Amino acid sequence: AVGSHEQWLVRRNVAPLRGALAATPRRVWQPEPGRLYCDPAMHDNHDLRTMPKVELHRHLDGSVRVQTILDLARAQGIDPGDPARLTVTKPMADLEAVLSCFATLQAVLSSAAAISRVAFENVEDAWNDGVRLVELRFAPAFIAKGKALTNDEIIEAVLDGTARGMARYPVEVGLIGILPRSLPLDVNERATRDLVRWRS
Repeated sequence: AVGSHEQWLVRRNVAPLRGALAATPRRVWQPEPGRLYCDPAMHDNHDLRTMPKVELHRHLDGSVRVQTILDLARAQGIDPGDPARLTVTKPMADLEAVLSCFATLQAVLSSAAAISRVAFENVEDAWNDGVRLVELRFAPAFIAKGKALTNDEIIEAVLDGTARGMARYPVEVGLIGILPRSLPLDVNERATRDLVRWRS
């Protein structure tokens, strides 16, 4: 389904992009024979967290640790403002109000190292939440807005971070490139061409 602020564009698995990674033996989670994973007796948060799951709609740049935002802001001399404004914890008036919470996050994603760190931590956090397959969606054009970063640098940094995460944790990762409808058509066209070039 197409959301109100994005368009589906490119879906891919990270592994084919990295020949060495694809050839590397990886630990893959396997269900235990005879174990009932949706046992109604599971009620506490620990059991829910460790229960194997699939997450099909996780925004890479919307699933960032607050501490990571603060670390990156401090390193770049950016005032993060009120930390409470860095997360969405309750219903908001509209999409614009929600997106306004991402201003500091968008600003701190200003280097390949920062983007790679966020991508890696997304995989790590997914693993810690019991997720064994995750689809991460990201918009290079959103991340690049107002910066010298190219779409290629952003895409490569996302690939680097997710590949490192997959090498450390037995999580399968798919990537989906999205296009913010709020950005000009020519910007999204350029992002589309760049994303498609990275498609295997």
